[in-house]
Amino acid sequence: MAKGIRNIEAWEAALIKAMLAAGGMTKDQIVSYFTRPDRTVNPFRLAEIEKGESHSDVEAATPGQVAVYLRTFRSPGEARQRFFEENPLHPVNLRTLFRLKDGTTDILHIEETDRVECKESLHFKQLADYARVIVSFANARGGFLLFGVRDGDKAITGIHSGKLTGYDPAKLNQHLSAHFSPVPVCEKTEMVISGKTVGIIYVRPAAHKPIICIRDERDVLREADIYYRYPGETRRIKYAELVGILDERSRGTEHQWADVLRRVEAAGVENVAILDTITGEVSGHSGKFLIDEKLIPKLKFVAEGHFSEREGAPALRLVGDLETISVTGVHDAKVIVRKERLTDGDLLREFVDQATVENPRLYAGHLAHSAKLWLPIYFFMRQARIDEAGAIKLLSEGPNSKRSHLGAVIRRVRDRSRPSMSRQITAAAAEPERSKLIDMTLGLPETTEQCERLIKAAMTLQPGEIHPDHLLPLLGHCLDRFHEGFGTPLTYAIAYIDIVWHEQLVGATVASAPESA
Repeated sequence: MAKGIRNIEAWEAALIKAMLAAGGMTKDQIVSYFTRPDRTVNPFRLAEIEKGESHSDVEAATPGQVAVYLRTFRSPGEARQRFFEENPLHPVNLRTLFRLKDGTTDILHIEETDRVECKESLHFKQLADYARVIVSFANARGGFLLFGVRDGDKAITGIHSGKLTGYDPAKLNQHLSAHFSPVPVCEKTEMVISGKTVGIIYVRPAAHKPIICIRDERDVLREADIYYRYPGETRRIKYAELVGILDERSRGTEHQWADVLRRVEAAGVENVAILDTITGEVSGHSGKFLIDEKLIPKLKFVAEGHFSEREGAPALRLVGDLETISVTGVHDAKVIVRKERLTDGDLLREFVDQATVENPRLYAGHLAHSAKLWLPIYFFMRQARIDEAGAIKLLSEGPNSKRSHLGAVIRRVRDRSRPSMSRQITAAAAEPERSKLIDMTLGLPETTEQCERLIKAAMTLQPGEIHPDHLLPLLGHCLDRFHEGFGTPLTYAIAYIDIVWHEQLVGATVASAPESA
């Protein structure tokens, strides 16, 4: 085995596996992301990872982890940290954090007791006790709550498999939201160590600290208390830590204002306008105008505090002409997006937004020019009032059609074929997200793992099970926040929903997917 492969760490092997599986890069290109001045990786040896001859026990990274790595690979330390932060519950991270103590077979080696709390058993009647620990982690550096591990000596006792992962997360969230504000963000999983199941809840550091108790429960939770994690214990916050949180909030606000003022100075005060993300009104030195209400949800990232070019936050570009309107209090203009040239992303965006486009035939005909087979088309066919035959004629007659690709597009439109990826996902494997989509109770995905689960669940829905007003905003949320990490799977899911929703509306059956799918 090549020396370079031995130097590849488990988390890097997870990334390599994901990049190899995704395609789109040659082995030489993948190697370039892992070769450093102090380490050379032989591209021919990547096949050993691909075949399972090396790092066979390592699970592939998630699309989100690959995306953050591609942005930070030049700084290995930061890249490793971001790999963890993107998905703390990835098996590679868990095996690194929770390994056995040397010379033992059932005792965990845990050093950071301010970030780990152990419970020997799991009883859901003790939710208040667990909530107290969860909030204490959120107010500090975040942390892990382990079930099936004795607190004193960290011996693994285990819990019944599926007891934690099978618990409805909505119940935990309801308890947290009823007793604390703001609500902490946590994720759960299980892992097997030495043949025993350990339940794990990971709590992310709160974005807005402190989280405060708003309701009493027994003698465990008291209104107005702030809980904080100290080494080995959870308790009411002390003066020094509370002052630290308040100082951090103050510094954060100051940095935000300083950044705004630097931008204003760079652009010139006379060239700056203020955007109200509630009303869509933009006002400045030269007047004011309104942004179409359909575009306002795309701007919510500003209000939510994700306005950072350094972090790669989304940006909205307004393209097109201004159309004069008359609105009470405002008599200037409204932004109308009118496009003569399209990208694949335009089709995805307008579909999840359920937008009425000015030239739907342009959108329907775009598949003749795109390199992608799976993009929404039936949505725009309905707006253009054309059926499959009309769409095939439009695609065939369009200028500059890629004839080698056109046949596959025509077959999928004619047969209403579904992406082959959808046939690999069972309804049972997509639960509980699938049932929640049907019941319209699934919340917005806040992590890449939740987005992955949403994508899988969406691709199991059948005619009669799609509620577009509930489902499409969820997919749009993934498109806004995670599309860079997902790419093809999210595009497939959107194309799949376009097909099945069309069948739901017209009441037709689907043909089998072509081999080219």
